[in-house]
Amino acid sequence: MTRDRTYANLYFDELDLVNQRGNVLDDLGAGTVGNVAVDTMQLAMDRTMSLSTTDVYAMRLAMESSGQEAQAWPTRVRETQLSAEDESLSSDEKADKAIDLLSNEPYLDMRAQINQNMLVCSQALVSKMNNRQISSANAFQVSFMHLGVSVAAFVLLTVLMCFALFRLMVRPLLRFNEKIEEGSLLPEEGAAELKVLTRTYNRVFTQNKEIQRVIKYQAEHDGLTGLLNRGAFDKLLAAFEAGDRPFALTLCDVDTFKQVNDGHGHAAGDKILKLVATLLLNAFRNVDYVCRIGGDEFAVIMVEMTTDLAYTIESKVVAINEQLADPDPDSGLPPVSLSVGVAFTDRENPGESLYKDADAALYFTKEHGRAGCTTYGDDEVVRL
Repeated sequence: MTRDRTYANLYFDELDLVNQRGNVLDDLGAGTVGNVAVDTMQLAMDRTMSLSTTDVYAMRLAMESSGQEAQAWPTRVRETQLSAEDESLSSDEKADKAIDLLSNEPYLDMRAQINQNMLVCSQALVSKMNNRQISSANAFQVSFMHLGVSVAAFVLLTVLMCFALFRLMVRPLLRFNEKIEEGSLLPEEGAAELKVLTRTYNRVFTQNKEIQRVIKYQAEHDGLTGLLNRGAFDKLLAAFEAGDRPFALTLCDVDTFKQVNDGHGHAAGDKILKLVATLLLNAFRNVDYVCRIGGDEFAVIMVEMTTDLAYTIESKVVAINEQLADPDPDSGLPPVSLSVGVAFTDRENPGESLYKDADAALYFTKEHGRAGCTTYGDDEVVRL
């Protein structure tokens, strides 16, 4: 876009480096990354190299429109031949064509496909991608600052140009800066070049928001059951313990789960876990937090709960165990049960922590027949 051949030289330096990085894929295929990650990364690499053909062609157009000697440009640019139609264009038309090649829908769609390929790679790559996004955002802010300085210099030249520049450049840029700081989409206004930039930015911004949403969901939820995972549970429990609202912590354990895995296979075990997750979600309120904190271990944080409401938890556990004891015959699942331990924040004679008290109640249930619910009592764990 600037027709500065310095950027062309830097581009090919980077392209050579990308080619060298392609050799890493062989090492990844022999390691523990997995075939899906390697295949999608290879596809992203192939698409990147495909886009380089468009990039070089755009450089050739830029070289033609710049009026500079061809010998000063990289060899690959000089060796690229323009079509007869493009050869007949004027210098300005060639420059416009070069810009259009790098901002049109097919080019941007190909870049979007590359981003989609990278989503299935390991989370280690996601961290690196986030760092690049931060660097890109910083570079974007710096570019706006430089552009703002250039616009301010233009405004000083003439009062007549001042009005036009303010409407077409300055005001949109100021709004862009506000929207960027707010973390929202840019309004499509101002000069045609800014509208192209806005559409590109908004498309990348939307894609990145979706990527962040997927990453956040995967970081906080269990992949098998869809419940909140142990990391999310620890954060929630710490937040509630730091507050002053009463709540109850319910710890659940699937009885004889190892025997289910050993006798019926891990597929049946997974179905049992999904069934338990569904029953817990249906039994407890929407405001409660149902989590899977281990292999066959679940936890529920019940908000605004005090010891005088302990009977409600018992009734939920009884109902769940009745359903687990008589599963659907078509499912082929064996009967199982839940052992449950409960501790309330307003309990008398609390132990070292709410979690340990609930765990002690759970242990009491396991040691006294299973398939039941126990609460942490005044002086000892008491059977409900």
